[in-house]
Amino acid sequence: MRFVGKRWWLMLAIFIVAVVAVGLTPMRQIAAQKLQVDDVRAELAALEEENRVLADRAAELQSDAGVERIAREHFGLVRPGDRIYAVDTEGLSPAERSDPELIVPPAEPNIFTNVIDFFTGQDVVEGR
Repeated sequence: MRFVGKRWWLMLAIFIVAVVAVGLTPMRQIAAQKLQVDDVRAELAALEEENRVLADRAAELQSDAGVERIAREHFGLVRPGDRIYAVDTEGLSPAERSDPELIVPPAEPNIFTNVIDFFTGQDVVEGR
């Protein structure tokens, strides 16, 4: 009788292990698929944002102002009457060359600056 009791516990243990093994595989697959869904949703959100940005850019390029901006920035085109400033970029790093904040048009000297420069000799100093 003791042998039957031990056998019963052994069969119960095998049954529990089998149920856990059979149930564990689908649970792992479900967990992995949930992670994949989260990754795909994040990728979808990033692509939707990129699509929105590209749609905005396409809409901008349909307007005259957008075309003008591209013509000015990329092709150096100007309107009649615009002032053109040439900036010597020799000695600047590539990042500094492309930074529009570094390109500042020179201020036109006023009459008072010219008079002061005349009397102080600054107008004859080289590089001035």
